Amino acid sequence: MDDAAPPWLPRLCGCACGWLERFPDRLFTGTAADGVVSLAEVAGLLAGTPAILDPALRTLVPRAVHAEPAGPIVQVAAAFGLAPAERDLLLAAAAPALSVPAARLLRFLQTTDGPPTLGFVAELVGQDAATALGATRPDGVLGGLFIFGPGSGLGRTVQVPEDVIGALAGLVPRPPSPTPAPWPAEHQAHLTRALAAQADSTWLIGRVGSGRRGALAAAASVAVFEPASLPPEARPAAARVAERVALLAGRRLVVVCDALEEVEIQALLQAWRAHHPWLGLAAQVPTVPGSRRVVHAPPPDVSWRAAQWQAALAADGRHWAPDLPARLAARFDAEPEGMALALADVWGPPRTEALFAALRQRCPHGLDGLARPVTTALGFADLVLPEAALTTLHDIVDHARHREQVLHGWGFDRLLPYGRGLGCLFAGPPGTGKTMVAGILANALDREIYRVDVARLVSKWIGETEKNMARLFEAAERARAILFFDEADSLFGKRTEVKGSNDRFANMEVNDLLQRMERFEGIAILATNLHQSLDEAFRRRFRFIVHFEEPDAAERARLWSRMLPASAPQAGDLDFEALGRRFKLTGGHIKNAVVRAAYGAAAQGRPIDQALLTQAAHAEVRALGRL
Repeated sequence: MDDAAPPWLPRLCGCACGWLERFPDRLFTGTAADGVVSLAEVAGLLAGTPAILDPALRTLVPRAVHAEPAGPIVQVAAAFGLAPAERDLLLAAAAPALSVPAARLLRFLQTTDGPPTLGFVAELVGQDAATALGATRPDGVLGGLFIFGPGSGLGRTVQVPEDVIGALAGLVPRPPSPTPAPWPAEHQAHLTRALAAQADSTWLIGRVGSGRRGALAAAASVAVFEPASLPPEARPAAARVAERVALLAGRRLVVVCDALEEVEIQALLQAWRAHHPWLGLAAQVPTVPGSRRVVHAPPPDVSWRAAQWQAALAADGRHWAPDLPARLAARFDAEPEGMALALADVWGPPRTEALFAALRQRCPHGLDGLARPVTTALGFADLVLPEAALTTLHDIVDHARHREQVLHGWGFDRLLPYGRGLGCLFAGPPGTGKTMVAGILANALDREIYRVDVARLVSKWIGETEKNMARLFEAAERARAILFFDEADSLFGKRTEVKGSNDRFANMEVNDLLQRMERFEGIAILATNLHQSLDEAFRRRFRFIVHFEEPDAAERARLWSRMLPASAPQAGDLDFEALGRRFKLTGGHIKNAVVRAAYGAAAQGRPIDQALLTQAAHAEVRALGRL
């Protein structure tokens, strides 16, 4: 063989010699085989051995070439921890794709076209059936390095994936482009030291959108695997492929576990080999067996997100609004990669609403299954409330807007190790505007607000309600959305004396909800008609309590006038003061009366006048049972 021959070819030729010695009667000697690959060519390949001249093939090669493999096969075997027997199986299966002489030699020995079978490969390298079958099981050493054809056992054909062929051919993967570190310098340095010092698997714990992927890419060469995007039955096989890709590229395998249950994480751990250190991303430390290091991501504050958005918008090249980075930072948890993808989704001129829509698609939060969005076009100018209530609402807005500055900028977070969220209680009779005010607060803070669907949250099965609670609060933190609990007394009711199992489980649900509220760092608004029914532990944790009282005559008159849109046809003799004095209705009932009068006017082809409003008010009073 000349110098251009692969360095492992002598080893393969040695295996072929041994095969000829072990199975002389199985060698096909017909003219068809001679016409495809001649005996002289095979003899030339088997360097250092005498030519095969005996047609009966009773006088065969007296000795085999026992050269050890050299070149990239050694590095691949070391990366995957292959024993010599497993290394030879891989080499024999990959040889036809790596060398024309090797392909012709194996074709001569196999006497058939197409990929070799597992049984032939095992015979060629002198391995028994048990060794070959054990190494190529789905969870075996070679399970992720072979592609099997139809059939079963030793009768399956085997091929080697293209990326493994490239590695065996000595093709060096292109290194990833360097990325700027998204974390502050001290946190990035801590992560780099932790990855350099550890030889075991590591959990990187932090919220979605905290820049974990970007920090890993800046600290090490990584390959990302997201099993949650695959069907559960396909995840173990995909995990082996992901491990193979990472090992061949010389990168750390990063597994995104945020959306996985701990049972699913444990199933994936069984698919990987223990010697390969991997990096797991999770929102909290999973309680799975094994000693692993834990690195906590720094919480992404508004200033960090704003800086990332400032850089992303500048790189985009379009002229966006100057205040957009601050708005995006307050509303969306997105890493730099997601920011760039969302900007690419917006074609043409820079449109803020289009960018918001793209981010909602790129940053799914999972709230839709447990809560429904609340929308309103109203603002603080449309409110008719006592001065004390309006002052408290403005205080809530100030608290939410300046939370990051006070807690993290001024250091007050040290005084509040827990309970950093903003809990508000809206208490008052039905129809006094609690839901509307919650929507107005969301508009003022440029946030989305979701009304919690209690029917989907509460389950009759033990433990399911707590799981739904965990999903709800985690999704709300990802979405940076406001949670609105209407009729909150149904969820946050008082704990009772335990007289049976139902009382015990009901108290457990209240205890879990209390802890969730305490750990929640977002904004939660509870509305109730019976605030005395709430558990005292919840009431102590509200930073703001707004009492919604039934409006007096003057407030009712203002509500009557503001409910009528300026574009609606109106008669000129409307007396809102008279309506306010005569009918003791709340804002919700006044709205119903105005809408009823508008439909009556449209049906009769006339403007909205005093008579229609009075008639509609009488109908609302009758519906309330006050006549």
